Amino acid sequence: MRPEYFFGVDLGQRRDRTAFAILERSQTVAAIPDPITWERARSTHHQVRHLERFPIGTAYTVVIQRIERLGRMLANMGACNLIVDATGVGLPVIDALRIPGAPWRLMPVTITYGVSEAWSDGLWRVPKRDLIAGLQLAFENNHFTIAKDLKDTPALVEELTSMRANHRVSGATQYGSPDPAHDDLAMALALSWWAVETRRPNPLGVNKPVL
Repeated sequence: MRPEYFFGVDLGQRRDRTAFAILERSQTVAAIPDPITWERARSTHHQVRHLERFPIGTAYTVVIQRIERLGRMLANMGACNLIVDATGVGLPVIDALRIPGAPWRLMPVTITYGVSEAWSDGLWRVPKRDLIAGLQLAFENNHFTIAKDLKDTPALVEELTSMRANHRVSGATQYGSPDPAHDDLAMALALSWWAVETRRPNPLGVNKPVL
């Protein structure tokens, strides 16, 4: 079975970096069938295959070209889901990636400080706390591994360990880094994992709408 890829893009602005994180979902089939049903058991695996950061101030045209190259490469190997941060200046990048006949499934996400997830006007609106909390749970429960020798793994680990849950006077809990300019890889990976969970098949098919 061909793998499926979840390509998260956290778009930087004036004072932070753009970052990519690519998760691969694959299945393995047992070599020996069940002695009663004669079916071969299937197991699903998730692995971080790629991490990448751009220098602060990199032009969005450069970022878009890189997304296109990687997206087409991934689509040649399996299904490709492209999850892009549409917050702030992200909408022009989203528009540039709405390419007719593009080989990826585009999932634009506006990151909010709200309390619930919503879908409207072609955009997901997802609380940042949900993205970070979901990623933390995935790490705690070993839901995915990180490919060896990715040079940005130490930076990702540093970002994740600096994440904190802040309890506000209103009673709401916000997740984030003490320095928001340094959570780019973590947010890219959080977007990727959110899409994995969002597009997890159920008996009726994929459980949420996508573009």
